[in-house]
Amino acid sequence: MAFSAQRSPARIAAALLIACAAPGSVWAGPEDAVNFVAGTSVTYDDNLFRLSSGRPVPIAGKTSRSDFIYTAFAGVNIDKSYSLQRFQLDVTGTRYQYQEYDFLSFTAVDYRGAWLWSLTPSLTGTFYADRAELPSNFADFTNQNRRNVQVSEVRRATVDWAAGGAWHLVGGVIQSRVNNSGGFTEVGNYVQDSVEAGVKYVSAADNSLTLVQRESRGEYSDRTLGNGTLLDTRYDQSETELRGQWRVTGHSTLDGRIGYLDREHKHYEQRDYSGAVGRLSYLWQPTGKLQFTLAAGRDLFSYQNASSSYYSYDYISLTPGWLISDKTTLRLRLDAGRRDFRGPVQPTAQTREDNVRTAQLNLSWRPLPTVDVGAHLTREQRSSNIDRLTYHDNLAGVSVTLRF
Repeated sequence: MAFSAQRSPARIAAALLIACAAPGSVWAGPEDAVNFVAGTSVTYDDNLFRLSSGRPVPIAGKTSRSDFIYTAFAGVNIDKSYSLQRFQLDVTGTRYQYQEYDFLSFTAVDYRGAWLWSLTPSLTGTFYADRAELPSNFADFTNQNRRNVQVSEVRRATVDWAAGGAWHLVGGVIQSRVNNSGGFTEVGNYVQDSVEAGVKYVSAADNSLTLVQRESRGEYSDRTLGNGTLLDTRYDQSETELRGQWRVTGHSTLDGRIGYLDREHKHYEQRDYSGAVGRLSYLWQPTGKLQFTLAAGRDLFSYQNASSSYYSYDYISLTPGWLISDKTTLRLRLDAGRRDFRGPVQPTAQTREDNVRTAQLNLSWRPLPTVDVGAHLTREQRSSNIDRLTYHDNLAGVSVTLRF
């Protein structure tokens, strides 16, 4: 899927748009069991490496802080039901091409597959697997001289048994893997195995409340003990979570979760952390053309170096959407968040604190049932008590996706 500058995705996009004039019989409909997808996008990023104002580009022979990022992608989507069973598979190959900083270019293969099984209407579950391969954001991966591609994989098996009346028994096993090609020490390469069990209540109005206990064990594959960094090789994590969904009115829905997370490391208890986590989201649709989502939450994330072991992230977001016509939708997303880095393992003058603000405007247009055209503008700002980590960034992009 490699291409030269003369065959950039921008030219591919023009060819795809011209192809829209082809006879309608070529294109598949959304109701088809098998659909092929292809598309392209171009994004302009005016601060690719998320550098603070005045800080020079740390790459020999380079001065530009901006770049154009082109993508070309193709894949297949399968969604087929047999009796009580449903099978889904999405596979996509994507080429990321950087115009100025070509050493960051790579090809990704992503997939998502699921078997939504049912032995009886009362006994159901899923077998699920996905893989996502994305370039790391240089906001936190600060080694600008090398490419880091992060591969995240999830394998999950769940069961839901309607035990009687409104009550369900639920459970599952989950495996999560993260691998960073560029050696992202703060995150690490790890495998986490989890088992969970709980009880779920579903009302006659289809409102639900679920209580789940989840136990996990994680293993880091790229670490050795005793080198002075206090980077552990294993951890155990316990999570208690209560989540629910409530249709408040015919035009509004409230859903959320609240829980407590406790992570303990095998060798270095200095890295341990615990605390409350949760999220609350309110969706309001006053008319058929307007939609507003307001969400707020708190999460804890492992982030290990000398000056921190984890950070808490408190955030609030507002996402209004406007269906301009049957073919055109406009969405605005406003995010504000605060990250507090905690758990230093070496003396430090100050622990890191970030305030992040993001505004994104998305316009999507569907001229044909099988053609999607999109455009976005994004403004991102981070202020930090560590000056070199403060930055602002502007992005703009367009994309075309076809299904046939």
